[in-house]
Amino acid sequence: MSALMSLSSCVARGAPTARLLRKLRDVRLAAGKFSKIGDAAAASGESVPGDAGTDSVIPPKLEILGRVNADGELVHDDDELPDNLFDAVGTAAGATFDAIQNGSMGNLVELRIPELWDPISGNVMAEAGDQLKVWEITREYVEQLSEKMGAGETVKAVFPDAGCAALLKARWPEASFSFASTNDRVLWTEGDSVLVFVAPDPPSLEAVRKASKIANENGSAVVLINPRLASGDAGLGVNF
Repeated sequence: MSALMSLSSCVARGAPTARLLRKLRDVRLAAGKFSKIGDAAAASGESVPGDAGTDSVIPPKLEILGRVNADGELVHDDDELPDNLFDAVGTAAGATFDAIQNGSMGNLVELRIPELWDPISGNVMAEAGDQLKVWEITREYVEQLSEKMGAGETVKAVFPDAGCAALLKARWPEASFSFASTNDRVLWTEGDSVLVFVAPDPPSLEAVRKASKIANENGSAVVLINPRLASGDAGLGVNF
């Protein structure tokens, strides 16, 4: 309105025609610019400044919930964690089987159960029956590994002493694996696919090392489960 009034006053005063045309063109250009700004704002959903009586349009929010699997279900970070002790044992057996299938000849398995096993002290037998709990967990692991290896593949569990091996063999007559102890003169025999040394201790070091070498030379894998082949006094250990 002010621009038109200014234009009218120029006409009334007798301004030159060229100046009037130039002012009229400037007014049209300015109006065109504001029109484009208003159209762009309306297209983006934003409110136009100075446009009274209209509500501002709020764009929708993008909320990231996480990753989904192939079935479209939400994936959580702890989905890979075992649900309980025996689920952890099964996971360990499955991982060992995969490693052996991929050519790993020496495998270390540690089931860290604070009340039953310590990485420095080895088996912790604070309460009556704790030793049997350790052997039962071991049995579950070896049974699952033997099942995964399949028929025709012999898995041998090697226990720290002959008395323990004899006791457990009598206790588990239907076990799917064979028994031995580090006191036996011969640990690996033809047909053994996997030797599993159960909680080997420092006195077993030489027997473990010798049997592992023979087994590997004959294409058999070796597994140490919860080993303690180093003592704080002697500082001995075994490396695969």
